[in-house]
Amino acid sequence: MSILSVDRLAKYYGSRCLFEQASFHMEEKEHIGLVGANGTGKSTLFKLLLGKEEPDSGQVVRSAGLKIGTMEQHVPEDVHLTAREWILSAFDDLLAMEKQLEDWQRRIEAGDTDDSLLMRRQHLQEQYQQEGGLYYRSRAYAALIGLGLSEEQIDLPLASLSGGQRSKLGLARLLVSRAGLLLLDEPTNHLDVAAIEWLEEFLRSYDGAYIVISHDRYFLDRVTSKTMELEHGRLKVFQGNYTQYLAFKKKNREVEEHHYRQQVKEIQRLEGAVTEMKRWNREKSIKRAESKEKVIEKLKDALEKPEDEISTIHFKFRATQPGPNEVLNADGLSFSFGGDPLYSDLSFGLRRGERVFLIGPNGCGKTTLLKQLLHQLQGKGSIFYGPGVAVGYYDQTGQQLTAAKTVLNEVWDAYPHLDQTSIRSALAAFLFQGDDVFKLVGECSGGERARIALLKTMLKGSNLLFLDEPTNHLDIGSREALEDALSEYDGTLLMVSHDRYFINKMAHRVLLLTQKGVQPFEGNYDAYLAAMTPAATLTQQEKTIGAGGQEYKARKQRESELRKLRTAVKKAEEASAYWEDQAAALREQIADPQMAADYKQVMELTARLEEAEQKVEEYTEEWADLTDRLEGLEIE
Repeated sequence: MSILSVDRLAKYYGSRCLFEQASFHMEEKEHIGLVGANGTGKSTLFKLLLGKEEPDSGQVVRSAGLKIGTMEQHVPEDVHLTAREWILSAFDDLLAMEKQLEDWQRRIEAGDTDDSLLMRRQHLQEQYQQEGGLYYRSRAYAALIGLGLSEEQIDLPLASLSGGQRSKLGLARLLVSRAGLLLLDEPTNHLDVAAIEWLEEFLRSYDGAYIVISHDRYFLDRVTSKTMELEHGRLKVFQGNYTQYLAFKKKNREVEEHHYRQQVKEIQRLEGAVTEMKRWNREKSIKRAESKEKVIEKLKDALEKPEDEISTIHFKFRATQPGPNEVLNADGLSFSFGGDPLYSDLSFGLRRGERVFLIGPNGCGKTTLLKQLLHQLQGKGSIFYGPGVAVGYYDQTGQQLTAAKTVLNEVWDAYPHLDQTSIRSALAAFLFQGDDVFKLVGECSGGERARIALLKTMLKGSNLLFLDEPTNHLDIGSREALEDALSEYDGTLLMVSHDRYFINKMAHRVLLLTQKGVQPFEGNYDAYLAAMTPAATLTQQEKTIGAGGQEYKARKQRESELRKLRTAVKKAEEASAYWEDQAAALREQIADPQMAADYKQVMELTARLEEAEQKVEEYTEEWADLTDRLEGLEIE
């Protein structure tokens, strides 16, 4: 069943066409990824779907009663509301039902035996259960914990939460909102890998529809089955997830380019033939040339050159000198905040040409470790760099940039030995062209600031790079360009990243950071996952992830069991309703006066009715048993 239809939508800002002729439709349970470079109109399309902006032409048709959910732009700072109370406010209707049921229950316990009261209470109780009244509190709690909020943070006043915590809270409220269509704009921002994995599992089992904008390609592969692309002012729809979309797009482009080359070649052949015929200067050849010219005009009118690729950053990292084989050795590193160890007994080494990724949950000390290796922070342990090692550092916070400088001066002041032409050429490669170079750094977007910092890192020519979340703020095209450049880099890389697609494509080795040190895994992110699956020994897992990881594993298993039980409860309820409908239909047939004379048919229908009633009883008992188990697990 279609819930949303978009027909020939267009949006302009002044003379600039953001997109036009955008058309698609959505079914009830479709899961769609929306991709495109920054500034192509993805967020604007969401506003049009929500009715927050009006299209310049075209229309959006929503099915009757469709509830569309989107993330709150601003979580309120009401000091009297806790995070738990605010997320439960999404269930005002259920809370009102609870209050009404409690009022009626008190009246009944006080001796009110009004039959109409009992009937109203029964009807409301059924409605309450059908709309999720038995589970909404546990669903809200599971969403908050799954997205990385702690027990303590859940009961803190909203005003005391950080920006990242409020973003998680807003996402949790959206996920449990019971909307028929979710519009998710970069939902993985501010989430660590554990929270992203929880979100993936939630969305994969989500019973409604959603469209998700994300630069996290691994996430898109996991949670979408259709991809929409905004490019060159056009919306294109592809079946499949992000990786499948890339393959389809590449193949389609190859076909288009081949067709274009063949058409150009045919036009050139005909033009050569026309020139030759005219040179003969005979009446017959002249007529044939005129005929060929008409064919050429038709071919030229139909000729359509494939659209250029969207501009992305194009650059290469090169080390000014190769450096030694043994690049870095860290032995027995530890670091503490206020007496509490962030990590301890941490030892590892880097060899020339390695691409190593440092992973772990938010707050485990990844950035701190990079700064300790750079001697910006003083901890314990020894750090040895090989002779000739030159270190470059990309800081995700942008603290290396000066807001009051222009883009041009920010880079030029760091490398005054380069002339203006060289600096502007480098900036152009990073998409800063024309007057863009005179823009103040403080006025730049997050993506623009990231590109400036990456350019400064590139120009340094280091043979060892520490990169802290280099793909943050970059759109997908820029991320892929960065991957290509780093793949050709001839130095050594130690990177912190939550971008699993990036890790999969780049990593030679993965280091999992824990309080007790680092656990190495050869290969990319998928190889790390394989080593961390239940097939690996419990002893190894305990060594790798410690007590906190065991708690996380137990929580994941409990959440998995909860999801399975909820699915089973729903199926049992649907099966019971189905057989009840069958039984009701059979009763009507048996009660039909015309059926009374057909004894054989009545007996057959009666046998089928008994079977249907038996099924109703079986599935009702199964539903009751599953519901008891579910309630017991939710209370734990």
